[in-house]
Parts: sequence; C-alpha cells; structure tokens
Amino acid sequence: MNTETPEASIEVPSSQEKAVCPFSDCDIPIDVVFQSSDGVMIGGHLQLFSTYSEGFPSSDVAQAPDPNSEPVPLPGEDSTTLKLLFKLMHKRRHADCHLEARQIGEILNLAEAAEKYFVFHLMEICRFLIVVKERTWKGSTNAVKVLAYATKNNYWDIVDTAAPGTVGCPPTEFKNLSVQLELAWFRYRQKWLDIAEFALTQPQYINAKKKIHECNGSIAYFAHTFADLPRTASAALDLLVKGLLPGVYYDRHSEYIENCSTCRDLVAVWKSGIRAKVAAIPTFKQFYV
Repeated sequence: MNTETPEASIEVPSSQEKAVCPFSDCDIPIDVVFQSSDGVMIGGHLQLFSTYSEGFPSSDVAQAPDPNSEPVPLPGEDSTTLKLLFKLMHKRRHADCHLEARQIGEILNLAEAAEKYFVFHLMEICRFLIVVKERTWKGSTNAVKVLAYATKNNYWDIVDTAAPGTVGCPPTEFKNLSVQLELAWFRYRQKWLDIAEFALTQPQYINAKKKIHECNGSIAYFAHTFADLPRTASAALDLLVKGLLPGVYYDRHSEYIENCSTCRDLVAVWKSGIRAKVAAIPTFKQFYV
C-alpha cells in the first residue's frame, strides 16, 4: 500500500496559473494576483508595491498569500494599463516601454492609474509626457480627457493649456464627467461664445455728425469677410481659439479698404477689441474652484 504524501497537496486555481509578471525577466516571486477590467490575470509583488506605491497594501501588513484565494479585481484599469503600471515599478531599464511613442489615450490611462494608486514617480513622468505631447491632443476630443485629468489632480498649468481647446467640443463630451467640471466648462465656454458673437457682428463707425460711416470699400470688405465666416458663434469657436479670428479671416479682403483710413481704423479697433476680450478671459480654475 502506497502511503507517500502527494507532492502537491494544494490545487492552485487556473486563474492564478495564468498570472505572470509583466516584466519578462523578473525573478521576484508573485505574491498577489490582480484581475483587470478585461479579465486578464496579472501577477504582482507586494514588496515593490510597498516601495513604489502608497495605494496597495505593503508587504509588512499584508497577509501571507493564499494560493486558493481569488485574484484582486481592479475594474477601473484594463490589462494594458496595469501591465505597464506594474512593469514600470521594477528596478530595471524601461526603454522598451517606448512611452514617448504611445498614444495620448494610453498615457492618460497610465496617468490616472498612477494617481489612483499613488505611484509617485509615474505621476510626474505622465504629467511631463502629457505636456510634451500637447500637439497630439490640443483642440481634439482628447483635450476633454486631459482637462478632466488635470483638474482632478490640480495640474493647473495643463488645465490652462487644455481648456481653450475644449470650447468647440460638443457638450455631450462632458456628460459622464463630474458635475463640477461640467458646470465650470459651461461658464467658461460662455465667455468664448460671447466673444465669438462679437467677432461675427459688423462694427460701425459713427462720425461727428452721428451718421454711420459707409463707403463702397467697407460694403465690399464686410460682404466678402462675412461670407467666409461661420454663421453662428458656436461654429466660430474653433477659429477663435486658434487665433484665426481676428487673424487671417479679417485680412483676406483688406484691399477693399486700403484707400479709406476710417475703414482701416475701424477694422483695426475691431480686431484689437477681439484680442483684448480673449486675453481677459479668466483662467479655467476661477470657474472650477
């Protein structure tokens, strides 16, 4: 009769058998398993979490891992984000992560995870990358995500950069964000709408006899200029933010007023008035806090 004790007396769940450390050459034992929002099992190390994060239980307070325990669900992060987060918490070179080449959406997901789990070195790396990648998100719908991330974490320099580029976005982009952010955005956007309305309204020069100045040149200039412009203030927001109002759009047909100093002065005052109004818009922070 065979009385030998079997070598493996504890059956490890299949979910944890699949869990591996995202750093391929890592020789640290896996002592905790997480499940991402897309169902992927990812192995981690309490020792590294204790060193590099304040958002996970430290190795000295965590209980010994139970091989039969269920993985810890992290429903807020997908596997791509978690693997990158855990990988960058190893004491290794990470040139193969190519953070500089990743899409802004991936960087934002990593940034949100770093903020959530207090991975301080990654918080600053992600903040820096978002600033560096400004041209990839400014003026796009990603600007709304950047604005939400920056306001939540008090990165007001990024807020100031992102906010103008969001005023042309549809309001529905803010529906799933915080009420505080949505209300602040509507108030901030209204400032831009008021200026856009002013930019689409023909100015008038009233002379000493209290008569409106009008000449053939001004009639032609304003007719051609307004024919090129959007019909509504909301449609003009993008041009206003980019500086095309009162930029190139108001200069295209200036030949019609080159012989009338009154018209030239009128247009110059109109343009400078628009720029002054834009410069006077309060920072987004003043609407948010």
